[in-house]
Amino acid sequence: MILLLLKNYIPNIACILFIVAIYGCSTKVNKFPNRAYHNINTKFNVLYHGELSFNTGKDKLVESYVEDYDELLPIFIFPNDSSARDIYPEMDTAIVKAEKAIQRHSMYVKKKERNKYIDETYLLMGKAHFYKRKFTKAFEMFKYVSKAYEKDKSGPLGQIWTAATYLETNKLNDAAKLLREIESNKKLPEEHKSFFKAVNANYYIITGNYSLAITELKEAVESTKNKKEKIRYNYIIAQLYGKLGDNGKAVFYYDEVLALKPIYEIVLNAKASKAVTSEGKNVAETEQELLKLLRRSPPGSQKSKIYIALAELELKRGKFKKAQSYISEAINNAEDKKTKKKAYLKMAQYYYDSRDYINAKSYYDSTFQVVTEIDKDYEEIESKKSNLNRLVKNLDMIHRQDSLRELANMSEDQRLAVIKDRIAENKAKAKAAQKKKEAEELIKANQNNGLNAGGSNGKWYFYNEPAIAFGKQEFKKVWGDRKLEDNWRRKNKSLASFDDAFANSEETKMNGDKTEDISAYLAPIPLTPEKMSTSIQKTIYAYYDLGITYSEKINEPETGIEDGFDVVINKYDTSKYAPTSAYYAYSIYTKLGYTDKANKYKTLILNNYPKTEYAEILKDPNYFKNKEKEANAIYPAYESAYSLYKSKQYDVTISKIDTLLQQYPENVIEAKFILLKALAYRGISNKNSFESALKVIIKDHPKSKEASTAKELLDKSNDPNYFANKTKELLLKKTETPYTYSDSSKLQAAIAFPLNGENKASNFKIRISNFNNKYFRKLNLKLSDLIIQEGMQMILIKSLNNSEDGIDYFKTFNQNKTELKGINDKGFYFFLITDENLPILIKNKDLGLYNTFFKDNYKF
Repeated sequence: MILLLLKNYIPNIACILFIVAIYGCSTKVNKFPNRAYHNINTKFNVLYHGELSFNTGKDKLVESYVEDYDELLPIFIFPNDSSARDIYPEMDTAIVKAEKAIQRHSMYVKKKERNKYIDETYLLMGKAHFYKRKFTKAFEMFKYVSKAYEKDKSGPLGQIWTAATYLETNKLNDAAKLLREIESNKKLPEEHKSFFKAVNANYYIITGNYSLAITELKEAVESTKNKKEKIRYNYIIAQLYGKLGDNGKAVFYYDEVLALKPIYEIVLNAKASKAVTSEGKNVAETEQELLKLLRRSPPGSQKSKIYIALAELELKRGKFKKAQSYISEAINNAEDKKTKKKAYLKMAQYYYDSRDYINAKSYYDSTFQVVTEIDKDYEEIESKKSNLNRLVKNLDMIHRQDSLRELANMSEDQRLAVIKDRIAENKAKAKAAQKKKEAEELIKANQNNGLNAGGSNGKWYFYNEPAIAFGKQEFKKVWGDRKLEDNWRRKNKSLASFDDAFANSEETKMNGDKTEDISAYLAPIPLTPEKMSTSIQKTIYAYYDLGITYSEKINEPETGIEDGFDVVINKYDTSKYAPTSAYYAYSIYTKLGYTDKANKYKTLILNNYPKTEYAEILKDPNYFKNKEKEANAIYPAYESAYSLYKSKQYDVTISKIDTLLQQYPENVIEAKFILLKALAYRGISNKNSFESALKVIIKDHPKSKEASTAKELLDKSNDPNYFANKTKELLLKKTETPYTYSDSSKLQAAIAFPLNGENKASNFKIRISNFNNKYFRKLNLKLSDLIIQEGMQMILIKSLNNSEDGIDYFKTFNQNKTELKGINDKGFYFFLITDENLPILIKNKDLGLYNTFFKDNYKF
């Protein structure tokens, strides 16, 4: 019967298709056959294959994307510049298909598109350009759809994609305006609601408004029917609650993720994340989940993540040893650098937060071995590692020098007894090490011969009973029957404090027979007045730098005062670091609001160090402003004196310089003035005054470039030919800048400000970081700080890609009146500087000269 019906209708169907083929090809005729032909070809041919290619590229991107569950997951997996290139072929095919559909099947008749699928082709083309990160072309497509199909379903979708494009190009104000416009559209199709809510949530995350982002994502979860989207959005909601400190809700939404039965990778990371946010009764519940997961997991990095999560729970319970054992298992199981890094970092952070900086240093050192430069926390880890190394280096230096001086103050017999004890210990160590090596070789040989002693298969030393017995026997031969205790090797436990005095010294690195060379052990001990003085100076600087490290790098300013600066002030009050230490202590207590303590150091500086710059700062609140004015005036003043010299008005030059030195005493280029004055004396043949001026430079500015020039001139003062030929080379050029201008180099922005009670670098850095994240998020700017010159600190903002980014940043920074109020309106030095010029500035410490160069070359 069916075959009979088909037989009757086939001729009719063929006839219809023939008519459509003949008359339906025209795109200028708005009739049913035409519309049917072009709609069918667009939908089921060109557009179908275009969307298939687009989705293939999109799936390829998702499959290659590596989720970082330690960071806030992105709402959308969009490509970066590198991954976009990987999907160019698929996206190009989608674009070609879309263009073909428009060219062949668009029916724009009487100012209206009659092909109901053309809007989808424009959207497809826009999305393909978007995934290629060709945002200008994508924007054109989306904008066209949102205008041309304003009253259709595709119009709002074009608007949402336009908003997404604004966000990807960091046009936050435009995105916000458009998103509010879409939100006010009461006729937003239900099928687009989830996508809109997700884009809106993305805007709130980018701008740091996590609470509103959560609200939008919850609505996105309710609106979508896509299981993968529900899982992702719930996971991000949980992460956002964690960032807001609402751990209870974070755990709830991780459970929502698990209830959706996601893939194993998400299950593992959701349960691991629960460990971080679990509190109270949730801790035990989460532990059971993890232990169950642990039993099912094979060895490897996934198992390592579970161990890390279990360690997190044990740390919350205060069970450090158990946490440490879990971390050890995590490190042993980790197969990739990222997982190892996470394990090491967990312990590093624990010790750091516990203020156990010695152990924290070791774990940060290990973490740094497996971190990569592309990791977001690379600079933070590098910074903490560097800071802790600096801290421990100072502590080691203090301990070592104290021990060496203690040895120096012993009688010769006592000193030799300590050294002989150390030599005996080293010999015993060497012998024990040799015996251990022999034992290990014996075990290895037994394993190779198939001996499985003790039923352990010979895999581990402590399961091998013959090896243990052998080891015990050899130990007793060397050390005797010793009690288990710290420093068990020593006959005299008080000698332990001298251990590092030898071990850490370059002079006492022993090789071969030198382990018994007493003279090698005596070498680092300060037995002469010169060596004793050097040892004390090393100790003073270590205490001073310890104060800076604690206060500026470890963020323990009061510890920096107590363990560093106060020791310098009280024990080494005549050293050159004493007034600086006192000013540091004054500044720290002023920042902390401890007025009485701050005043104690202020009085100390004014009474004990009245001629220092610190005393001048304390007496004159406008000291730095006046210094800045002086710096801005001093270089033009030098130029005027140089012009007089150049015109051979030598007497007038000398008089001018004398006047300027009285007007600007102890200015930053005083040595240049005196050198120019010396040359003017030479010009009038006043040899005595010429040589006297050069000697003043050498005496008062011994480390300056002018001092070396002065020495050379003195050496050659009787050689007229030398003087005539070399004068210009020896700084007879004006104040030529050492800096070079380039508009192609990478730039850093810098702000320099005086160290006083009002200015706190840590607060400035937080506010500048917030400003950067709000206005320049895509540039991924990093902050660092340093003491640029005495009493002046500088914050560096790096790295700006080129002069265009630099100018944009400079102008935006200066114009900001909200986030940066109290920073950009205080008259601080603020400038741009290339990577080539920055080391020169740090070396020369001449903010005034660089500021002049900056204003002369960056005129915007």
